[in-house]
Amino acid sequence: MWKQISLSAHHILYGCACAEIKVQWYFFVLHRTKSTLKVQ
Repeated sequence: MWKQISLSAHHILYGCACAEIKVQWYFFVLHRTKSTLKVQ
């Protein structure tokens, strides 16, 4: 029982971390695209 709770908590934390990385990557790409458009 306790192992199952621990596993689901780990899964939620991992999912949040993954989502945060995706958001940061999205903003990074967006920023790079804006910079590239300004240069041209």
